[in-house]
Amino acid sequence: MIKIVQTPSTITAAGNKPKKIEEYFGLVNSVNDDLSIARMNSPAGWEEP
Repeated sequence: MIKIVQTPSTITAAGNKPKKIEEYFGLVNSVNDDLSIARMNSPAGWEEP
């Protein structure tokens, strides 16, 4: 079934500085883990935990 996503779900990722993830399609927004379409914004100096 096709689902129109009006706004992305906002996810805050772990790390030394806040990293913002806006998911349009994926596990959080459409309960589907086969594919993820998201925009990530990492501040300068962000490091993976």
